[in-house]
Amino acid sequence: MTKRILCLLLAALTLAGLAAPAFASQTPAAEGTATVRSALAPPTVTIANTASGIKVTWNKISGAARYAVYYRVGSGAWQKIGTTPNTSYTWKKAVVGKSYTFTVRCTNENKVNISPYIASNTVTYYPLAAPTVSISNAANGIKVTWNKISGAARYAVYYRVGGGSWHKIGTTTATSYTWKKAVSGTNYSFTVRCTDSKKVNISPYVASNALTWLAQPAVKAANRPFGMLVSWKKIAGAAQYRVYFKAENSGGWNLIGSTTGESYLWDEELGGPVVGNRYSFTVRAVSGGSASAYTGTSYLLYKPAASDTDA
Repeated sequence: MTKRILCLLLAALTLAGLAAPAFASQTPAAEGTATVRSALAPPTVTIANTASGIKVTWNKISGAARYAVYYRVGSGAWQKIGTTPNTSYTWKKAVVGKSYTFTVRCTNENKVNISPYIASNTVTYYPLAAPTVSISNAANGIKVTWNKISGAARYAVYYRVGGGSWHKIGTTTATSYTWKKAVSGTNYSFTVRCTDSKKVNISPYVASNALTWLAQPAVKAANRPFGMLVSWKKIAGAAQYRVYFKAENSGGWNLIGSTTGESYLWDEELGGPVVGNRYSFTVRAVSGGSASAYTGTSYLLYKPAASDTDA
């Protein structure tokens, strides 16, 4: 019996000796296989409309093997649209007129995203850029001009008063349009939208600067005993009038003076007309930063009249 007990004890000790080293060897193995991730900085994302889609670009991040591109609408969930090793991606499934936000996440060599979601600015998709619009008063209306946009077949022109709704006034293949129905003294803004060959507007509404249209005064000139009298009718919306002269064969317009009335005497004794010279006149109605166009009278020979009633 005693011999049997001794044999059992020896067997137990042998088993214990074998188990201990095996257990100890598992600890370093577990430590050696642990995965340690180092986060990468999120890229700085920029977005731009192009004719083929929304182009997303970002800066290269050291240590990143590839980049995963996402979009979302409003505050909705992020939707993955592609992965690339490059630093740009053009998304071709955007819907015209719909707004999107994008993010780009760095991806390591094991295709695991290891940078956070950082939202870009939001862009509304339009395939063509909006033209840069400028406006000016013309004698017969407001002249709207803009730059040519590559890929545009025609241009649709709109106006609005104040912050009101846009009203379409015409379509053209040219890069200018004169609107002849403006009301003197009214403040207008304009926009031009690129239109494709199917007559679908594909660029956004981008408002021009505002302009108050002022009609061109109808100017008359007459000789007086000591000068020339320039007169016109009142223009709706005008705060004052600027009077100009131009001597025949002498070049551009020269400012004589300003007035809030409807006539101006150009006095020969105060630097006025010279006897025997011929002159043309124009008057520009002015309101704030707006002024009517230059439209001159016929040339008139200055010959002092015998009295104020002589023409």
